[in-house]
Amino acid sequence: MEIALIVQILVTALGGVLWYLYTDLSKKNDSLYKDHMSFKTHVAEGYATQPQLTRAIEAVSKNVEGMTAGLSRIEERLYNINSNDRRNTPPT
Repeated sequence: MEIALIVQILVTALGGVLWYLYTDLSKKNDSLYKDHMSFKTHVAEGYATQPQLTRAIEAVSKNVEGMTAGLSRIEERLYNINSNDRRNTPPT
């Protein structure tokens, strides 16, 4: 009878320890889940949407086109200056 009582006490104690560990682990899991969801929300707020990306790409494209047109005008002016210089200088 004493062995059965010792086994019953040990099983009860083990069950108490396991229950404590389970509840502690469950609380930690809930905390990690909340932190993870908070982080996902934070990351999602930083992403650009498709329309925002489209507008940004269009703006960059317009700026590149403007720079290309400006460089073409500069190139044309330099060409005109060089051709006028060749016409005005007497042959040697």
